[in-house]
Amino acid sequence: MDSAGADLVSSQRCEWTPIYSEGIADSTDKSKVIVGWKCIVSTGVYFELPKGYEMQIRPRSGLAFKHNVTIINAPGTIDSDYRGEIKVALMVIGALDESLFETDSSDSSDSS
Repeated sequence: MDSAGADLVSSQRCEWTPIYSEGIADSTDKSKVIVGWKCIVSTGVYFELPKGYEMQIRPRSGLAFKHNVTIINAPGTIDSDYRGEIKVALMVIGALDESLFETDSSDSSDSS
Protein backbone atom coordinates (compact mmCIF):
# COMPACT_ATOMS: atom_id res chain seq x y z
CA MET A 1 0.00 0.00 0.00
CA ASP A 2 1.55 3.28 -1.12
CA SER A 3 -1.15 5.59 0.24
CA ALA A 4 -0.72 7.46 3.51
CA GLY A 5 -4.22 6.44 4.60
CA ALA A 6 -6.72 3.64 4.22
CA ASP A 7 -10.19 3.76 2.66
CA LEU A 8 -13.30 3.00 4.69
CA VAL A 9 -16.17 1.49 2.73
CA SER A 10 -19.66 0.83 4.08
CA SER A 11 -22.37 -1.34 2.59
CA GLN A 12 -24.96 0.54 4.65
CA ARG A 13 -27.39 2.74 2.75
CA CYS A 14 -27.67 6.22 4.27
CA GLU A 15 -30.94 7.26 5.84
CA TRP A 16 -30.68 10.91 4.82
CA THR A 17 -32.34 13.47 7.09
CA PRO A 18 -32.58 17.26 6.78
CA ILE A 19 -30.35 19.45 8.93
CA TYR A 20 -33.07 22.09 9.24
CA SER A 21 -36.73 21.70 10.22
CA GLU A 22 -38.73 23.72 7.71
CA GLY A 23 -39.99 23.32 4.15
CA ILE A 24 -38.74 20.10 2.58
CA ALA A 25 -37.89 18.75 6.04
CA ASP A 26 -41.56 18.00 6.54
CA SER A 27 -41.70 15.94 3.35
CA THR A 28 -42.19 12.20 3.70
CA ASP A 29 -40.45 11.63 0.34
CA LYS A 30 -36.89 10.80 1.41
CA SER A 31 -35.99 9.82 -2.17
CA LYS A 32 -35.47 13.50 -2.99
CA VAL A 33 -32.27 14.10 -1.05
CA ILE A 34 -31.15 17.72 -1.25
CA VAL A 35 -28.23 19.95 -0.28
CA GLY A 36 -27.83 20.14 3.47
CA TRP A 37 -29.16 16.67 4.28
CA LYS A 38 -27.01 14.47 6.50
CA CYS A 39 -26.56 10.87 7.61
CA ILE A 40 -24.40 8.78 9.92
CA VAL A 41 -22.65 5.80 8.31
CA SER A 42 -21.59 2.82 10.39
CA THR A 43 -18.21 1.40 9.38
CA GLY A 44 -18.13 -1.80 11.42
CA VAL A 45 -14.60 -0.76 12.48
CA TYR A 46 -13.44 -0.59 16.09
CA PHE A 47 -10.04 0.68 17.28
CA GLU A 48 -8.28 0.97 20.61
CA LEU A 49 -5.60 3.57 20.05
CA PRO A 50 -2.52 3.91 22.26
CA LYS A 51 -2.71 6.69 24.86
CA GLY A 52 -1.69 10.04 23.39
CA TYR A 53 -2.58 9.08 19.81
CA GLU A 54 -5.50 10.07 17.62
CA MET A 55 -6.97 8.81 14.37
CA GLN A 56 -8.50 11.13 11.77
CA ILE A 57 -11.28 10.48 9.29
CA ARG A 58 -10.88 12.65 6.19
CA PRO A 59 -13.01 12.90 3.06
CA ARG A 60 -11.52 11.87 -0.25
CA SER A 61 -11.72 14.48 -2.96
CA GLY A 62 -13.53 11.98 -5.20
CA LEU A 63 -16.36 11.66 -2.67
CA ALA A 64 -17.11 15.37 -2.92
CA PHE A 65 -16.31 15.82 -6.61
CA LYS A 66 -18.05 12.73 -7.98
CA HIS A 67 -20.90 12.30 -5.50
CA ASN A 68 -21.41 15.77 -3.91
CA VAL A 69 -21.04 14.35 -0.40
CA THR A 70 -18.49 15.28 2.26
CA ILE A 71 -17.71 14.59 5.91
CA ILE A 72 -19.44 17.18 8.11
CA ASN A 73 -16.72 17.66 10.74
CA ALA A 74 -13.67 16.93 8.59
CA PRO A 75 -11.26 15.91 9.73
CA GLY A 76 -13.12 13.79 12.27
CA THR A 77 -10.92 13.03 15.28
CA ILE A 78 -11.05 9.76 17.18
CA ASP A 79 -9.29 10.20 20.53
CA SER A 80 -7.33 7.46 22.28
CA ASP A 81 -9.95 7.15 25.05
CA TYR A 82 -12.85 6.55 22.60
CA ARG A 83 -14.34 3.06 22.69
CA GLY A 84 -16.96 2.04 20.18
CA GLU A 85 -17.67 1.74 16.51
CA ILE A 86 -16.23 4.36 14.17
CA LYS A 87 -19.10 6.19 12.47
CA VAL A 88 -18.86 8.91 9.83
CA ALA A 89 -21.19 11.92 9.54
CA LEU A 90 -21.85 12.79 5.88
CA MET A 91 -23.59 15.80 4.33
CA VAL A 92 -24.89 16.47 0.81
CA ILE A 93 -23.17 19.52 -0.74
CA GLY A 94 -24.66 19.40 -4.25
CA ALA A 95 -26.98 17.41 -6.50
CA LEU A 96 -26.76 13.88 -5.13
CA ASP A 97 -25.30 11.31 -7.50
CA GLU A 98 -27.61 8.26 -7.46
CA SER A 99 -24.59 5.98 -7.98
CA LEU A 100 -23.68 6.70 -4.35
CA PHE A 101 -26.38 4.20 -3.41
CA GLU A 102 -24.89 1.43 -5.54
CA THR A 103 -22.18 -0.87 -4.20
CA ASP A 104 -19.09 -0.42 -6.36
CA SER A 105 -15.88 -1.78 -4.86
CA SER A 106 -13.83 -0.28 -7.70
CA ASP A 107 -14.74 3.24 -6.50
CA SER A 108 -12.76 2.77 -3.27
CA SER A 109 -9.51 2.58 -5.25
CA ASP A 110 -10.01 5.87 -7.11
CA SER A 111 -7.29 8.43 -6.48
CA SER A 112 -8.05 11.44 -4.29
